[in-house]
Amino acid sequence: MKTKGTGAELKARRRLAVELLADGKFTIFDGRHALGVSESSVKRWKRAWRKGGSEALASMPNPGRTPRLDPCEHPKLARLLLRGPITAGYSTNLWTCSRVAAVIQQHWGICCSTVQVWRLLKRLA
Repeated sequence: MKTKGTGAELKARRRLAVELLADGKFTIFDGRHALGVSESSVKRWKRAWRKGGSEALASMPNPGRTPRLDPCEHPKLARLLLRGPITAGYSTNLWTCSRVAAVIQQHWGICCSTVQVWRLLKRLA
């Protein structure tokens, strides 16, 4: 479960924990209960602080999963979609997520769900 708070707030909490540990004001067990985190988190913060100082306690962005369709291919997909569904071989002039998924499958060999296509189209807009 992701901890709530801004990156600066989380870093301040981590720094407070390791400073109190370094000063001997409390133990890892005390820090765990005071901050509402696991013992392994407090140990990890302490290790990171020893290696890299307070900058090592900064929040790291979660990059997420690598997209199936490379972002450099988005302009090509947009051009294909702007040509229209009739040009793509459909009988009506209406793009659906299923049709866009079929175009992606045909051109890039990537199988996408309609939900993935919807998210991709929102990013293209």
